[in-house]
Amino acid sequence: MPTKPPALAPATCVMCHAALDVLRAQEARTCRKPGCVHGYAMLPEQAKCRQCGVPLPLARQGIGDCGGLACVQQATRQRLSAARAAHEAAWERGRALVADAEAARGSSADEAAHHGMAIVPRNHVRSTRMRKKRRLELEAHVRQKLVDMREQSAEQIARHRAQPAPLPPELGPLFGAACAACRGHCCRGAGTHAFINERTLQEYLARHPGATDDEVVAAYLSHVPPRSQLPGCVYQGPKGCTLPRDMRSAICNSHLCHGLERALAHHREVAPLNALHVLHREGQTVSYRRLVVLPSAD
Repeated sequence: MPTKPPALAPATCVMCHAALDVLRAQEARTCRKPGCVHGYAMLPEQAKCRQCGVPLPLARQGIGDCGGLACVQQATRQRLSAARAAHEAAWERGRALVADAEAARGSSADEAAHHGMAIVPRNHVRSTRMRKKRRLELEAHVRQKLVDMREQSAEQIARHRAQPAPLPPELGPLFGAACAACRGHCCRGAGTHAFINERTLQEYLARHPGATDDEVVAAYLSHVPPRSQLPGCVYQGPKGCTLPRDMRSAICNSHLCHGLERALAHHREVAPLNALHVLHREGQTVSYRRLVVLPSAD
């Protein structure tokens, strides 16, 4: 009984596009013409779609797939699976490092059970003197978003993410310890727009009715630190975000990296957490940073 052909097996020769019979499609991606067989064999692997094997145009060789729906979906599944596997491997390495740290501290099993763990990225970018150009770009962005806010309908503005519910007091120390160790790895793409959008400003004006555009702009400029990370968000000061939480974009208040999600899940399973082991991850390398005693345990 013949085996079922692969889901992404080509129905035609990937070189000359001649139709392939079912048996040939199972065996090879080309027809039997010597030119097609030899030509395909000579193609480097990076010049072939990793999913269906068709030769790739130069523009897609760095992407690795041909752009077909089935290939893109398969590639996405593979990337997600690889990411999950990498996260689990990092988590296991982190557990081993935490076990060593607990042993060195002489912690009892009961104490260790109430110590959480967060593996966060490591941001090496240093703070530099705030450049006038960055302030001007932020000012221009806020002014433009105020104009856009008035031109958009309520439905359009509502499409932006809403602010999350206020952070429970017991989670503040946990998030603060992890994010302080990370130093805003997820904020680096904010640049001089700081993710501020129409909804952010609409919510600010709801809290400050009657404020003029100049007053709104002045309020946002007043929180720009003398030094910030470059590249990074204009509000990424040496000690963290300088913009008050209620003035930030919703994504700034709601985004959780994988490390924080795992730490939060542990907190919900084992309460209360008295301390948090903070570790750094760079690629496949996991390193131990420190144990942070959470103030809420006092």
